[in-house]
Amino acid sequence: MLAQPIGHSQISSQAFCAAELRSERVRIFGVLAFLAAVFVALTVRVFLLHTTVLSRHVAWNFGLAAALGLYEYAMLRLVNRALDTNREFPRFLWLTSTVLETAVPAIGVAWLTTTDFASAYRP
Repeated sequence: MLAQPIGHSQISSQAFCAAELRSERVRIFGVLAFLAAVFVALTVRVFLLHTTVLSRHVAWNFGLAAALGLYEYAMLRLVNRALDTNREFPRFLWLTSTVLETAVPAIGVAWLTTTDFASAYRP
């Protein structure tokens, strides 16, 4: 028996596709919850505790969290629409989402190498 690449399922069941989409929806809720926590933590640090100055770097963090949140919300709407209409979700969008979500932490780590931080706090 030949091995199939990951993501090329031979299962063509409507129930399996619906379970995949429900699982994706739960994952999206998790990502949105994480982004909400990041956004709240940044807001508290900048505007309530004043432990961080609202700089260009912090504004980029807010912007990145907001952009990723909007993208995830759009993906959630598409997943919900696919569930409601019993259609298959495009694999291209799943691939794009996976690449984006794995790239964001790497971009975040690269962003921390800026000279705005003391050398003790850089990666």
